[in-house]
Amino acid sequence: VQLQIGQRIWLPDVQAYLTAQIVDAAGKDTENCVYFDYDKLPIPLVCRTRQPGDIIQPSGMQGTKKMQDYFTDAKIARSRRDVWPLVCVHNTVLWVCGKRKSAKYAVEEDTKHILKLTYEVKEHENG
Repeated sequence: VQLQIGQRIWLPDVQAYLTAQIVDAAGKDTENCVYFDYDKLPIPLVCRTRQPGDIIQPSGMQGTKKMQDYFTDAKIARSRRDVWPLVCVHNTVLWVCGKRKSAKYAVEEDTKHILKLTYEVKEHENG
Protein backbone atom coordinates (compact mmCIF):
# COMPACT_ATOMS: atom_id res chain seq x y z
CA VAL A 1 0.00 0.00 0.00
CA GLN A 2 1.39 3.40 -0.95
CA LEU A 3 1.48 5.75 2.06
CA GLN A 4 -0.16 9.13 1.66
CA ILE A 5 0.39 11.99 4.10
CA GLY A 6 -2.60 12.36 6.40
CA GLN A 7 -3.75 8.83 5.66
CA ARG A 8 -4.53 6.18 8.27
CA ILE A 9 -4.49 2.70 6.80
CA TRP A 10 -5.79 -0.54 8.28
CA LEU A 11 -3.45 -3.55 8.23
CA PRO A 12 -5.76 -6.54 8.68
CA ASP A 13 -3.02 -9.20 8.90
CA VAL A 14 -1.65 -7.62 12.09
CA GLN A 15 -4.84 -5.88 13.30
CA ALA A 16 -3.19 -2.46 13.37
CA TYR A 17 -3.37 1.05 11.91
CA LEU A 18 -0.49 2.90 10.27
CA THR A 19 -0.63 6.69 10.05
CA ALA A 20 1.65 9.10 8.16
CA GLN A 21 1.58 12.81 8.90
CA ILE A 22 3.74 15.94 8.74
CA VAL A 23 4.39 17.53 12.14
CA ASP A 24 6.16 20.67 13.38
CA ALA A 25 8.55 18.97 15.79
CA ALA A 26 9.95 15.50 16.34
CA GLY A 27 9.33 13.75 19.59
CA LYS A 28 11.29 10.85 20.99
CA ASP A 29 11.19 7.74 18.80
CA THR A 30 9.36 4.80 20.37
CA GLU A 31 8.49 1.35 19.11
CA ASN A 32 5.14 2.66 17.85
CA CYS A 33 6.04 6.18 16.72
CA VAL A 34 9.03 7.29 14.64
CA TYR A 35 10.18 10.45 12.86
CA PHE A 36 12.05 11.04 9.58
CA ASP A 37 13.29 14.02 7.55
CA TYR A 38 10.49 14.17 4.98
CA ASP A 39 12.42 16.29 2.47
CA LYS A 40 15.20 13.68 2.19
CA LEU A 41 12.85 10.70 1.70
CA PRO A 42 12.48 9.27 -1.78
CA ILE A 43 8.80 9.09 -2.61
CA PRO A 44 6.67 7.00 -2.71
CA LEU A 45 6.81 5.29 0.64
CA VAL A 46 5.04 1.97 0.79
CA CYS A 47 3.85 -0.32 3.54
CA ARG A 48 4.35 -3.94 2.62
CA THR A 49 5.66 -7.24 3.89
CA ARG A 50 9.20 -8.47 3.39
CA GLN A 51 10.61 -9.32 0.00
CA PRO A 52 13.85 -11.02 -1.06
CA GLY A 53 16.76 -8.59 -0.93
CA ASP A 54 15.25 -6.27 1.69
CA ILE A 55 17.80 -4.55 3.92
CA ILE A 56 17.72 -2.17 6.87
CA GLN A 57 20.33 0.14 8.35
CA PRO A 58 19.23 -0.15 12.00
CA SER A 59 19.55 2.99 14.09
CA GLY A 60 22.54 2.76 16.39
CA MET A 61 24.39 0.34 14.09
CA GLN A 62 26.94 0.75 11.32
CA GLY A 63 26.18 -0.83 7.97
CA THR A 64 23.11 -2.68 6.79
CA LYS A 65 21.43 -5.92 7.74
CA LYS A 66 19.34 -8.33 5.69
CA MET A 67 15.73 -8.44 6.90
CA GLN A 68 15.95 -12.22 7.22
CA ASP A 69 18.81 -11.76 9.72
CA TYR A 70 17.00 -8.92 11.50
CA PHE A 71 13.88 -11.06 12.04
CA THR A 72 16.00 -13.92 13.38
CA ASP A 73 17.96 -11.65 15.75
CA ALA A 74 14.75 -9.91 16.92
CA LYS A 75 13.23 -13.34 17.66
CA ILE A 76 10.14 -12.66 15.55
CA ALA A 77 8.35 -15.96 15.02
CA ARG A 78 8.70 -17.46 11.54
CA SER A 79 4.90 -17.54 11.25
CA ARG A 80 4.74 -13.74 11.71
CA ARG A 81 7.63 -12.72 9.42
CA ASP A 82 5.64 -12.90 6.17
CA VAL A 83 2.88 -10.63 7.51
CA TRP A 84 4.95 -8.15 9.55
CA PRO A 85 4.45 -4.62 8.14
CA LEU A 86 7.46 -2.71 6.85
CA VAL A 87 7.61 0.90 5.68
CA CYS A 88 9.94 0.90 2.68
CA VAL A 89 11.51 2.83 -0.15
CA HIS A 90 12.34 0.31 -2.89
CA ASN A 91 14.20 -2.55 -1.14
CA THR A 92 15.32 -0.39 1.80
CA VAL A 93 13.31 -0.76 5.00
CA LEU A 94 12.77 2.50 6.89
CA TRP A 95 10.80 1.02 9.74
CA VAL A 96 9.94 -2.45 11.00
CA CYS A 97 6.58 -1.31 12.38
CA GLY A 98 6.46 -1.59 16.14
CA LYS A 99 10.12 -2.62 16.33
CA ARG A 100 13.13 -0.81 14.82
CA LYS A 101 13.70 2.15 12.54
CA SER A 102 16.42 2.83 10.04
CA ALA A 103 19.16 5.36 10.67
CA LYS A 104 18.59 6.70 7.15
CA TYR A 105 16.71 9.97 6.73
CA ALA A 106 16.97 10.85 10.43
CA VAL A 107 15.66 14.20 11.68
CA GLU A 108 18.51 16.71 12.06
CA GLU A 109 18.81 20.31 13.25
CA ASP A 110 18.17 21.72 9.77
CA THR A 111 15.14 19.48 9.07
CA LYS A 112 12.21 21.56 7.86
CA HIS A 113 9.47 18.97 7.30
CA ILE A 114 9.13 16.05 9.71
CA LEU A 115 7.31 12.85 8.83
CA LYS A 116 5.71 11.11 11.80
CA LEU A 117 4.74 7.46 11.39
CA THR A 118 2.48 5.88 14.00
CA TYR A 119 1.69 2.18 14.38
CA GLU A 120 -1.36 1.41 16.53
CA VAL A 121 -2.24 -2.19 17.33
CA LYS A 122 -5.96 -2.61 17.87
CA GLU A 123 -6.73 -3.73 21.42
CA HIS A 124 -8.56 -7.04 21.69
CA GLU A 125 -12.02 -6.75 23.15
CA ASN A 126 -13.02 -9.20 25.87
CA GLY A 127 -16.42 -10.81 25.84
